[in-house]
Amino acid sequence: MLLRLRPRGAAGGDFADVQLRAASANQQQEALALLTDPSARFQIIDSVASKGRYGLASELVFAPLPDPPKDLEILRQTLISAGCSGS
Repeated sequence: MLLRLRPRGAAGGDFADVQLRAASANQQQEALALLTDPSARFQIIDSVASKGRYGLASELVFAPLPDPPKDLEILRQTLISAGCSGS
């Protein structure tokens, strides 16, 4: 799917193209398996954060999962506390 975005007030020919592609069912299952494995999940979070991809790291930290591991809950609370305290 091609998504074309143009800010309000921009000229008719000024826009950005964003190509969207859905993951296959197999890719989605692989991603879910990685995210539900606490060790793999923390490795992925660390890897993307160390590359400066903080938005993706945040999505991985806060992605909803049934029965998240205790370590993940602690990381979530630590990040929320740090963000709310301004530190």
